[in-house]
Amino acid sequence: MKIGFIGLGNVGGKLAGSLIRNKFDVTVRDLDRDVAAPFLEKGASWGESPKAMMEACDLVITCLPSPAASAAEGRANAPAPRPVKS
Repeated sequence: MKIGFIGLGNVGGKLAGSLIRNKFDVTVRDLDRDVAAPFLEKGASWGESPKAMMEACDLVITCLPSPAASAAEGRANAPAPRPVKS
């Protein structure tokens, strides 16, 4: 399973780090790419855009400052729905 993680702050960084330590295939993104460097060094991939992550990953988790920010990110970048994998 490919997991995308948008937002690598206090909470998001810990959650994404746990996924990476547990050998999940993780793609990360943050407004500041330098924040992602430690995750990339540990094996995560960089997400070029939220939309690209939503297209390539089976699951995308956002850990942003507010529910409104998460909703706005999803609405602005959501690709067309794809079939659910079974």
